[in-house]
Amino acid sequence: YTYSPRAKPFKPFAKLIKGNKWSLLKDAQFDYLPRNINLRMDADRLYSELLNRSNDLFKSITPKLYDKNFTLNRFYNLNWKLMPSIGLDYTATTNARIQEPIGELNTEEKRDTVRQELYDFGRMTRFNQQANLTYNVPFGKIKPLNWITSNLRYSSTFSWDQAPPNLKEVGNTIGNSGDKSANANLNLIKLYNKIPALRNINRGIPPAPKKKKKKEDKKNLDKNKEEEEDKGSKKKKELNSFHHVLRGIMMVRNINLSYSQRDGNSLPGFNRSIDYLGNNFLRNAPGLPYSFGEQDESFRYNMARDGHLSNSLLITNFYQQSSTRNFNLRSTIEPIRNFRINLTFEQTFSDNEQGQFRFDTTDNFNDFRDLSSNQTGTFSSTYVFIRTAFEAAGNSSNDYASDAFTEFLNNRFTISQRLQNEDTRVAGTGRDTINGYPLGYGKTSQSMYYINFLQS
Repeated sequence: YTYSPRAKPFKPFAKLIKGNKWSLLKDAQFDYLPRNINLRMDADRLYSELLNRSNDLFKSITPKLYDKNFTLNRFYNLNWKLMPSIGLDYTATTNARIQEPIGELNTEEKRDTVRQELYDFGRMTRFNQQANLTYNVPFGKIKPLNWITSNLRYSSTFSWDQAPPNLKEVGNTIGNSGDKSANANLNLIKLYNKIPALRNINRGIPPAPKKKKKKEDKKNLDKNKEEEEDKGSKKKKELNSFHHVLRGIMMVRNINLSYSQRDGNSLPGFNRSIDYLGNNFLRNAPGLPYSFGEQDESFRYNMARDGHLSNSLLITNFYQQSSTRNFNLRSTIEPIRNFRINLTFEQTFSDNEQGQFRFDTTDNFNDFRDLSSNQTGTFSSTYVFIRTAFEAAGNSSNDYASDAFTEFLNNRFTISQRLQNEDTRVAGTGRDTINGYPLGYGKTSQSMYYINFLQS
């Protein structure tokens, strides 16, 4: 089923504002109906019977084997352009199974059971949803800022996976993610061209020479002709030099910035079923904020406290939490015409944590807690090594010593001590009795090494 209404958008200021001075408000419009709603349901049923017969014992009775599989999948899609610059998309997929009675459907009671399962849309086995919200910043409607284009985007996902039918006590698994991104493009050529003199320079048009003033005394004109020509030649050179200086100031032609942040987690042992939008509205679990990508460090503890997690000791799946941040900068520099330099800067940071979070009865603890937690991460960044790239490698007389490497070795203890003081988990715990380094950030600490590497 597809529904595409043709509703005229509401423009509250179109008749109130005349002219184009306030075009940002004048052109504002609101679509009170979605552009498209799509619903689809796919039913797939497999049914077969197999009866083996013995050629030697015709009278022997062999059981009849049945192979049955009945799935029902539903798809939902919504597209809504709330405003010309704001768009909303929502998609959801529900996978369900129709549970049939054992054997042939040869009684009215069995057939009623299947019909009731169809009316209830079966037993949900998996649910996935994704929501996207985009906003194109209307800089084009603001004349002084129309050289900027920018857009913001938020995207969220949610998943719910059913527990194994023969181990319902281990609970279902839920997970979500939230992705925030921002992009901006600065067209500096368009900014420079807002000034007529700079626009002419960008187009390669030289400055117009100034008109010479007429001499009142015509008798001295021939006498000073050569002197005036020399002065005019020098003035033309000065104007040309100024032209190149301005062109050099405008050598940065374009800048593109982008930033993205993605956070997500997965939690096993969730003992609730869900309704629409990925939430159980009767118990308000896991909650609409979580279904649409909210990240909370205490989420698993809140779920355990409110009784939404199974306390089965058979849960072996890991609780997982991840975070990734990415920043990119690209710029085009043109110091002279048709000679372009592209500069790129990238920085990425990721952090991943996983561990068992379940009910623990050790030493009569009888509550939920983290077990065997593990944390990993990566960091990469564009860096300029000009300061030390051309450093002398040393020679045999000084054992090929390097000033940069010596500084790198000498900074290890200082950085380890600083990291220990900033970390509340190990702050003030003292030093290792073997190597003398601060506890938590020892002689081989990766956190200490990559910070030290960038500073040396």
